[in-house]
Amino acid sequence: MRWGIFSDIHANLPALEAVLAEVDAAAPDRLLCLGDLVGYGPHPGEVVDRVRALECPVLAGNHDLAVIDRIDTSCFNPYARDAVKWTIEMLTEDHREYLDSLPMTWEGGEIAAVHGTHDEPEEFLYLQSLDHAERLLVSQPRFLGVYGHTHVPVGFLLAGGQVALTYDARMDLRSAERALVNVGSVGQPRDEDARAAWVLYDDETRRLEVRRVAYDFESVVTQIKDAGLPPILGERLRHGL
Repeated sequence: MRWGIFSDIHANLPALEAVLAEVDAAAPDRLLCLGDLVGYGPHPGEVVDRVRALECPVLAGNHDLAVIDRIDTSCFNPYARDAVKWTIEMLTEDHREYLDSLPMTWEGGEIAAVHGTHDEPEEFLYLQSLDHAERLLVSQPRFLGVYGHTHVPVGFLLAGGQVALTYDARMDLRSAERALVNVGSVGQPRDEDARAAWVLYDDETRRLEVRRVAYDFESVVTQIKDAGLPPILGERLRHGL
């Protein structure tokens, strides 16, 4: 089975539409969304509607929960907090109910999915060390763990008791005992590549590819400014930061 996996759309509809156009061309058997539909960008309601219409598993991200007052935003930077406040005003009750219904984790086949980390999914921790990656790999319930949250595509492969880190866009997981992969961000990449990111994974060949898609980010930069959101949120799109 071939999977199309994406995360961290952050209310960026043009980026999402560009990714979904490529997804349609690749024609995976199933889709999986790892959360953060909203936050930062100018199209929160449109993105929620578009993702919901896909009728695929969708997880809760920290920004999704922030706009329905389920997590404390004191740890957010000021621009993110401003975006949360703005987004709250833009969402309908139906949008809020949908976000409130999203689960924290999902498992299917050989995939275990979460927005942050599966050891403490409700804490939205950042995976920042090989030691943490090793603990997650050993304890994750399926062969492949996929996550978002950091907006940086990266893979951690466990083989022979050792953890290897890779930023390669194409990953051959056949020799790995377990694998843990960040699928990057659709709507706000942070790896100095402005293109939207998503993952295509074949669970029969165990080959995974991080794909990048160009989109009109300048239009989103303008829309962020026109909406009254902090302009820096648009500037970051230009540079993939």
